[in-house]
Amino acid sequence: TVTGTVGDGIFALNNSAAGKLTINAVNASSTDAAAGADDGIDATNNGAGETNITVTGTASAVGGDGIYVHHGSKANLTVTVNNASGADGISVNNLATSGDGTTTVTAHGNVTGTGTGNFNSAIYVDNEYSSGTVTVNADNPNAIITGNIGILVYKNADTNAGETHITMDRIVEGSTTGIIDRTNYGD
Repeated sequence: TVTGTVGDGIFALNNSAAGKLTINAVNASSTDAAAGADDGIDATNNGAGETNITVTGTASAVGGDGIYVHHGSKANLTVTVNNASGADGISVNNLATSGDGTTTVTAHGNVTGTGTGNFNSAIYVDNEYSSGTVTVNADNPNAIITGNIGILVYKNADTNAGETHITMDRIVEGSTTGIIDRTNYGD
């Protein structure tokens, strides 16, 4: 269990010369209450390898995101979590400028987005440029996904031809919208 009181619970950064980024944690949290503050897990992979994050307990943040991932690699991006909570419970940003790596988010327990902004979500996935498939799985019928938006998947159709798969076996609640699969078709 890792807790950041004036920083992220876990902060990991790969530079462009690095390879794979892997985080395995039981619990990770940030108790910094400033809005937009630190995350339970903050991971940035600018290297050439996969990003794999696994949390068997809870990732949480008071002011930031439970899990925040910036993935600039062309390889696969996988986040598997039991429970998460924060402004975005899970925020996954696959911003590789090309490639066909898949983006997969699996939640086994409760995921809560506490933020009230227009795009704050329990699960937020931005797969803007990669042509790989986006998959969001929530496989526990006794758990709840809840936030301003329950699940938001954003893709840019001009640069991303990959498929989106959202599989739910639970309640998804959004104070504004339950699930949004948004594809931007440009001008």
